[in-house]
Amino acid sequence: MEITKNYPKVQAETLHFLILPWLAPGHLIPTTDIARLLAKHNAAVTIITTPVNAARIKPTIDRSNAAAAGNISLVSLYLPATEVGLPEGCENIDLLPSMPLLYNFYEAIKLFRHQVSRYIHEWAPRVSCIIGGMGYVWAVGMGYVWAVDMAHELGVPCFIFHGFGSFVARSVLF
Repeated sequence: MEITKNYPKVQAETLHFLILPWLAPGHLIPTTDIARLLAKHNAAVTIITTPVNAARIKPTIDRSNAAAAGNISLVSLYLPATEVGLPEGCENIDLLPSMPLLYNFYEAIKLFRHQVSRYIHEWAPRVSCIIGGMGYVWAVGMGYVWAVDMAHELGVPCFIFHGFGSFVARSVLF
């Protein structure tokens, strides 16, 4: 028996993953590890975050780039915190002065979309896949839910990273 496979010829090109880690320590660390694993397998990776969060993960990225092929780029974009009533530099959940400001933080994340979109369209190399982070109350549409729309617009897949895993995700819904 002979099996003929007719796969379209695909030009070999480096995959480029765009990672948008949710702005919380419990999400920054594992998504940075995902970036390192992808880079280790010769993918180009761009992590988009804010200045405060970039400073937190930059040493890890620098070590990874020095030890491997140097395929991870770290892009720092402005989070419109003060525009929604947050203190300057409040760019991570652990920096919120009080939990009632969590709503404001989610509003800043919604506005962050414009910064990310502009970067992708004006500066980023062609994106092959987006990995977006999801916030704590993901069931009601918080987090980088707009990453899915952005990926659809670019015609690329989008994966949502949720650190709790599928069991908790399923349990929350039912």
